[in-house]
Amino acid sequence: MRRLKYIYITLTFLLISISVFSQEKVNKIYILFDIESKREFSYENGSGNTETTKVFVKEKKNNGKVDFYIEKQLLKFYNKRKELDTICFNNFEDLKFSNIKELRRVVDKKNPLYPYKVFNNIFLVEKLSEDKFLQYSVRWENYIE
Repeated sequence: MRRLKYIYITLTFLLISISVFSQEKVNKIYILFDIESKREFSYENGSGNTETTKVFVKEKKNNGKVDFYIEKQLLKFYNKRKELDTICFNNFEDLKFSNIKELRRVVDKKNPLYPYKVFNNIFLVEKLSEDKFLQYSVRWENYIE
């Protein structure tokens, strides 16, 4: 009986240790997506000419997917669930937003072909009203025109 108790305690301790050490700290990246922004940026179109487009572009697809472009960077939302997460203004102030240019520098150094492998936990936050925001879990794709 005593030996059985020792084995039980040892196994319990081992399982708890494995569980604690196997959990990775997942860093969430939040990017503010301002669809109403009038800001534009210029880019070279591949033929030596410069073109201008809006910084924030949103394209809804028929299959429920949504493509977001921030300065020509493609972030895809795959609607696996039928509902989106909403954020109230109180929670909004707690979020630390990242800049796409800073994230792109990191991606260009680490893995420019597969940005989602560098940052695999990205959330776009879109403003609905003064106190309500939508949160999309997106995947950063390599976008080639």
